[in-house]
Amino acid sequence: QVNRFIGNFGAIYTPYDWATITYRLGTDSYSDERKQIFAIGSNDPDNAPGGQIEENLIRYNQVYSDLIISGSKNVHESITINYTLGNNITILDDNYLYSRGRDLTIPDYYNIGNASDLYSSQQTTQQRNAAFFGEIGFDFQSFLFINLTGRNEWSSTYGANEGAAFFPSMNTSFVFCVLMN
Repeated sequence: QVNRFIGNFGAIYTPYDWATITYRLGTDSYSDERKQIFAIGSNDPDNAPGGQIEENLIRYNQVYSDLIISGSKNVHESITINYTLGNNITILDDNYLYSRGRDLTIPDYYNIGNASDLYSSQQTTQQRNAAFFGEIGFDFQSFLFINLTGRNEWSSTYGANEGAAFFPSMNTSFVFCVLMN
């Protein structure tokens, strides 16, 4: 039995002709309950002729959020600046529970409490990520382009000693054919 909810919200606001603010919020949340029954004397599984019950419970929840400010502005007749600034947050919670019971005492009573040999395991995952990022680009007379980007990210998966990571980049391009015209 699966119960799932997926939802999102988004808004865009343009306070100036050179600035746009975008916000997005979303979630993906579900629970999944599974039960598998093997009667006493069934052929499967081979190692449980006394019957077996398996139960799984999966719970998953992810929430994400983006805030982005972007725009373009002519600062001179031959220079245009394009920019993007943003923030991203992701939260993930995942829980997996597995139970198995073998050697059923009462035939046709399929409850984990009816088993004499029990096994159970659980796995829980919690992950938190946050990032700030930006890009600035310069356009000189539509023939020389320079772009700088950076992203600083924090994640619970990096470990205790590696709390953050920074990812910079730079690129340039030159359009030769514009000079020939």
